[in-house]
Amino acid sequence: MKQKTIMLLLLVCTLATHAQVVLYSDINYGGTAISFPVGNYRLADMNAAGFPDDGLSSFSIPSGYQITFFADDNFTGKSFSSTASSTWIGTEWNDQVTSFIVSMIPPSQGTANWIWSPNAGPANTWIAFRKKLSLASKPASALTKIAAENKYWLYVNNQLVVKDGGLSIRPDLVNTYYDEVDIAPYLQAGENTIAVLVWYKGGQNGYSERAVGNGGLLFDAGSVVVSDDTWKYSVHPSFGATTQLILNGQDYKWIAFPVSYDAANEPAGWTSAGFNDASWATAVKKGLPPVAPWNSLVPRGIPFWREAELSNYQNSIPASVTANTTITGTVGTNIQLRPYLHVNAPAGVKIKITVNRHYWQEYITKAGDQEFECFAWQNSSNHTVTYEFSNVTGTVQILGLKYRESSYNVDITGQFNSSDASLNTLWTKAKNTSKVCMRDQYYDCPDRERGQWWGDVSEQILYSFYLYDTSVNKLTRKAFRELMNTQKGNGSLYTTAPGTSFHLPDQNLAAVAMIWKYYMYSGDRALLQEIYPQLKKYIQFCVASSNADGMLLLQNDAWNWIDWGTNIDPVPVGSANTVFNALYISVLETAINTANLLGQTADATYYQGLQTKVKNNFNNYFWNNASRAYMSSNVSSRLVDDRSNAWALSTGLANDQQKAGALSVLKNRNDAGPYQEMYVEENLFKLDPTAAITRMKNRFTPMINSWSSTLWEDFTESNSNAGYSSNNHAWSAGPLYVMSAYLLGIRPTQPAYVEFTFAPQPGGVTQFAGVVPSVKGNIIASFSLGSTGFTQSLTSPSGTTAIVSVPKDVLSTLISEIKVGGVTVWKNGTFLGGVSGVTFFQQNDVSVQFKVSPGSWEFTALPFSSTDPVITYVDCNYSGTAVSLPVGNYTLAQMNAKGIPDDAISSLVVAEGYKVILYADDNFTGQTETLTANNNCITWSALHDKTTSIRVLTNGVTNLSGTYFIQNRASGLQMDVNGASTADGASVIHSEYNGNANQQFIFTHLGDGNYKILAKHSSKSLDVNAASLLNGANVIQHPYHDPVESHQNFIIVATGDGYYKIIAKHSGKVLQVNGVSGGGLVHQWSNIGQINGQWAFTAGAAAVAAETTSSLSVDPNPATSMITIKLAATKEEKLYMRIYNASGTLVSPARKIYSGQQFNLSALPAGLYIVNVTIGDKVLSKKVVKY
Repeated sequence: MKQKTIMLLLLVCTLATHAQVVLYSDINYGGTAISFPVGNYRLADMNAAGFPDDGLSSFSIPSGYQITFFADDNFTGKSFSSTASSTWIGTEWNDQVTSFIVSMIPPSQGTANWIWSPNAGPANTWIAFRKKLSLASKPASALTKIAAENKYWLYVNNQLVVKDGGLSIRPDLVNTYYDEVDIAPYLQAGENTIAVLVWYKGGQNGYSERAVGNGGLLFDAGSVVVSDDTWKYSVHPSFGATTQLILNGQDYKWIAFPVSYDAANEPAGWTSAGFNDASWATAVKKGLPPVAPWNSLVPRGIPFWREAELSNYQNSIPASVTANTTITGTVGTNIQLRPYLHVNAPAGVKIKITVNRHYWQEYITKAGDQEFECFAWQNSSNHTVTYEFSNVTGTVQILGLKYRESSYNVDITGQFNSSDASLNTLWTKAKNTSKVCMRDQYYDCPDRERGQWWGDVSEQILYSFYLYDTSVNKLTRKAFRELMNTQKGNGSLYTTAPGTSFHLPDQNLAAVAMIWKYYMYSGDRALLQEIYPQLKKYIQFCVASSNADGMLLLQNDAWNWIDWGTNIDPVPVGSANTVFNALYISVLETAINTANLLGQTADATYYQGLQTKVKNNFNNYFWNNASRAYMSSNVSSRLVDDRSNAWALSTGLANDQQKAGALSVLKNRNDAGPYQEMYVEENLFKLDPTAAITRMKNRFTPMINSWSSTLWEDFTESNSNAGYSSNNHAWSAGPLYVMSAYLLGIRPTQPAYVEFTFAPQPGGVTQFAGVVPSVKGNIIASFSLGSTGFTQSLTSPSGTTAIVSVPKDVLSTLISEIKVGGVTVWKNGTFLGGVSGVTFFQQNDVSVQFKVSPGSWEFTALPFSSTDPVITYVDCNYSGTAVSLPVGNYTLAQMNAKGIPDDAISSLVVAEGYKVILYADDNFTGQTETLTANNNCITWSALHDKTTSIRVLTNGVTNLSGTYFIQNRASGLQMDVNGASTADGASVIHSEYNGNANQQFIFTHLGDGNYKILAKHSSKSLDVNAASLLNGANVIQHPYHDPVESHQNFIIVATGDGYYKIIAKHSGKVLQVNGVSGGGLVHQWSNIGQINGQWAFTAGAAAVAAETTSSLSVDPNPATSMITIKLAATKEEKLYMRIYNASGTLVSPARKIYSGQQFNLSALPAGLYIVNVTIGDKVLSKKVVKY
């Protein structure tokens, strides 16, 4: 026995030398003994080290260290900490430990003690503390550290100094946040009274909240006053016991105790100097920091909440209540708030206050005049607050029901507005969603979970940069620290950190990838330096989870979730996934950049090698030639989805063929849920802005039209308790980032906006403007498309250089000239200069780019003035001598006469609806090359600098013949010869379908997609009046002459989705209409992809057979919110509704409806609207006034 004791002593000495704790499976340091250094150990880590679950009976700890034990895995359940060895852990804990943390004990943090009652809790306890002190003089400063488990309200000399103090989460697995406030302004010479109300919540943990099992208060104002056993305390008698609320039994989500306050029991004046606290007990000291269970104190790092003035509800409130009843106050929007009441009532009236379905608070009246503001904030997800009065025994005078908005303290400085009302509504709802999903931390949703889910947070960080002043960076910095400081021993991360409920690899990858993007926007090098060790450790975890090809594999001990959308491939653990590996490439990019920034060149080289290996294998693993798309994984299921193809595009590894295939997937599949949708739209924007905007509007139409001021968790609303979809979900606000970063086009290209790009991508939106906050100051940008070109304006702050990208694909022809402030700086591919502060940067297929110094700039892009369909250039990139060509045949002599040298064509502009054939020899002989679109450099062709004759031809569809009704895509109305006139010069309009011959047109193909179009009732031709080349020239009817009269000939070009453009041959402009009201004139306009310049052709007989007896009614009219749409005498089941504003802008895209269906107009501003309902080939319209 003595020999065993000596060996044990030697073991303990060795332990102290190597700073490790030892756990034993038996008492008195017996049984299995395993050593553990500083770190966090879950059940899996314990088992991997050889220690059994629930097997701990004794332990030894070296001096200067402590161990915190948890009853449940992932550092949850009850806990206790120890700094001394123990031969027996005790009855309560013997064989009960499932996870633990070993840490060093830091030096003492001040002289203030944690104080509380003799008890540890109990849960949901409200304790009032008081301390009197005398000061010889008013101090100039009294910076005070305050920490509470969990929330506190501070009063100094009866003045409320801090409301709702403290944070609801911890900085990591074991430590505690503290607040810092200067109380000197509230102190005075002589007697002072400090009063603190502390709410110890306790109970079960939520996603990110962690209870430690002990209530406590720490107050450290240095030499002025500290918390100790001279403070008095009393359990506040007004707060009654309640039961912790748990949503659908899911105790890992946000859970809380409702507050029940009985005013009759309140100790009146307890915060004032004159209150008699002689009967109050003396506080019990719990130890100096870093005493367990609070351990080290960490500054909160974010500002105190922003508290607004009290606000009235939008509706009228009754003056009194005489019986049990419920009063509902309309807030009108979804915000964080605290309800307030002011009543004169008999004692005992219960008022249950509900702001959303997940929580309630209760106030019980005392007799007389009284005011009460709720202690706990909630968000008004239903836009209302209800006050349920019960036990009403007499008249209750309602002197005031109000609310106070309370939120994270930050200014909203970002702005966005456009000519598209749907986009404006979506941006605004995303802004509202962002604001309501941030406070103590970033929330996925503020009512149901309040979890810091890093899938949501990664998007919140991005779009917050486009919304808020730089104070938001404090919340982001805090979030990254919580993520990294709760890192597991194996390097992996908790997805709801600082909570420990889940490990979702894709969300963790997105979080780590976001670190470098955060640096690009903020320039916060210090944070990257601080968390770099954890970043390195995470990379090693990823390496350990990869195969021999370097590809990251789906992991064990993880929830390998990607999205809640559809068409999800349930690939097995151990397989490689496209999204995971694309994210892994981004994570490694973050690691490479961070290592280089911090001077860790060897690390950067190592990370570069890892990334190169993944990149080299990526396409081999995931691209499928047969499907012409990226698969979701490398297994045999071969599932194609939009998420995988979007992430594959993000890697930059796709060649042109692969880009085309992936683009097709993104344009034709809608698999992603709102979480992954942001990434789909971002990568679609890079290839096809028009398709990206179309997709965004189509996918978010239900949310745009929803009554909710914030965005839903899913694309489909669900309000049942069992399948509840929150209507304020952070991940759905991603379009805000996409619109500001890609449509408006503001993104940093160097850290902290030292350099940034202004690269608008209109995608068919004609006007938009915005303000983007940055660490250098606000950036103001706008874009406006006019009839003769477009203008983009920029105001950039000092300390920046802006790259202004002028897009080439906006106008129907090439840009010939760019002006800055009226001075031409670029013409036909040549930079001319002449404006100080503006330099040429580069040009490519999509834009001409300039660099500008800080200041205000206006760039105007003008089109090539020729209306001819083809322009030839001597040099590549549309530069050098330019010659325009109308439709016709050009021999060498004719080319020379036009100014085109022999063998000297390098780039060409070819307008839509035309084609050009190049010939190697004169007289249209020899080798040929046919071009149907612009080409900036034909060096790939044998005809480069070898063209000797040319033909310019029309190039439309060739299969139309017979009689058609022509319906406009935007208005849903039919092309119509006004009044069925047969006179020459009669105007052509669009109007309601009537089935008559003046709405039918006979198409005759003249060759190469060129048509004459005759009105059936008059046999006269569509005709651009006076052969005008100008935008806005009206279309009339006139006797047809012959094909030489090209203003009577029209090229028909298919859009690819069932519609056609009608292009006037002589001008190259499309026929379009403005507005959606009947009677608008058909006219020509530059071809810029506008939907009001697209038409559907329906064979005459089919249209005539359509039912014509249907009638449309919309009630009520005028309306404030809900309208009912009814159609009489129709057998059609496929009815589609669109809503336009008075200017003809589509504000509610097509949606399938049925007769009698209701629709909510509340998201639309007041004004006049047109409701269009399509029934077969007929479109019915009703004007509706929205108040």
